[in-house]
Amino acid sequence: MASNFNNAHNFQIDNYQFVNVNPLADSLSKLAVQIAAGVIHNSAERCDTPKCHPNTRVAVQDNLYSWIVNGDVESDQPKKIKWVMVMCR
Repeated sequence: MASNFNNAHNFQIDNYQFVNVNPLADSLSKLAVQIAAGVIHNSAERCDTPKCHPNTRVAVQDNLYSWIVNGDVESDQPKKIKWVMVMCR
């Protein structure tokens, strides 16, 4: 490792503050060695996520909507529900 005072001798430094700045590329290259590339979300090493069966969301949404509007067997009252939607690939 390089020193700030190579070949220096016969001196004393008091009340000092050293700031050692390393290039960002050097730091990133050290981190890159530790990366498990296969787990990155858009990695080519990872297989595609499962796809939904065609019209799965439509059938599920229709079923839920019917339950919300019409109630169910136990009660004729419409239900209050928080609608959550997720993207399906």
